[in-house]
Amino acid sequence: MHRIGRKYRLLILLIALFVIFGCRSCVPPELEFDLVAAPSVFSGPGQQITYSYILKNPESRALGIFNMSDTKFGAVSCGSTRLEAGQTLTCQMSYTTTGQDVAAGVIHNTALAKGIFVPESGWLGLDAESAEKSDSAEVVFELPQCQLNLEKSASPTTYLNAGQVIQYTYTIHNIGYAEVSGPFAVADDKIDEWTCDDEGGAFSLCVDCVITCRGSYTVKGSDVGSNITNTAQAEGMCDAADQVVRSNAASATVLYLMPTATSQAAQPQLTITVSVNQTVYSKTSDVIVYTYQVQNTGHAAVNGPFELVDVKMDQWECDTASSLPVGGQLICKGYYRIRENDLCSSVMNVAYVRGTYQGVQVASNQVSVTAYSGRNCNKPESDEPEPAEPEQPAPPIIYLPFE
Repeated sequence: MHRIGRKYRLLILLIALFVIFGCRSCVPPELEFDLVAAPSVFSGPGQQITYSYILKNPESRALGIFNMSDTKFGAVSCGSTRLEAGQTLTCQMSYTTTGQDVAAGVIHNTALAKGIFVPESGWLGLDAESAEKSDSAEVVFELPQCQLNLEKSASPTTYLNAGQVIQYTYTIHNIGYAEVSGPFAVADDKIDEWTCDDEGGAFSLCVDCVITCRGSYTVKGSDVGSNITNTAQAEGMCDAADQVVRSNAASATVLYLMPTATSQAAQPQLTITVSVNQTVYSKTSDVIVYTYQVQNTGHAAVNGPFELVDVKMDQWECDTASSLPVGGQLICKGYYRIRENDLCSSVMNVAYVRGTYQGVQVASNQVSVTAYSGRNCNKPESDEPEPAEPEQPAPPIIYLPFE
């Protein structure tokens, strides 16, 4: 029986250690990485989406250097570049939705995390190992189930003395895609009493239907000398979501008539033109994008914020501008998603843009555009080609005598 030499005993010991503790380099290190978007659904431009980048080190050694990037933001900023064994780090970025996102119908982005693990020696040398992991997130556009649009008007639009009565009309339009139930209510900062056509009873406002409410205000002595502006908001009940749905805030201004004539040489004026991304549609997923070019064609600056008024629109946005100088221009956009009842008809809308001048509302001209359905709803669809019309014989050539 031969003795085992020292060299072989050392080799056996190394093999035993390998079996017991394993080969670390045989199994590449891993990262755990998740990209989470909240909320995962948006209903129009101007909404904020928060993206969370969650990075975890599941290994038994530290992640000495790491970075994260996103296809939408580029580099993702975090407060640390080292992650100890077993620790989790969450970084966040925010994004504001745009009209282009509404037209696209979805926001998609992908994030990537990369890092280098520190060897047990503690030094980042040739034996350092790297790892990377990616994840994606989608945020989907959905129209709000219930949506109310409020238009408010005053009659008369001017006053002179205390005691005059101003009548206000509130037009509530269901621009969502689910019924809104009554009783409907109006909250106005100057009017305490109002009545609606539903008379406070159980009433359902169908999609694209309108209900009217009315209120009145008696001019007070403290009002005389100033314009009277008040703001209102309407509300009903969204049965589909079992919650209260509120309209936009709508204002109306009644002008004070000065008892003496005054010069008004500097008159503000807004002029708009409209164009659309498509004039023919064929399916309910189509989104018509209306682009309004607004120009100050008057002789005085018009103040913002500027609003696009169009009861047909699902969403709208205007360039952020505190004031529009004489000759200045800005862009407003509106978005309308085709509904089922549009497929055999056409979509026509009327819009204008408004701003203010010395506290008085300035409204542009109204513009209208019509989009048409590309479907033929008058006859059933068929794969058979239409029969060709018989060719008509060419008319004979008549030669006139030449004189």
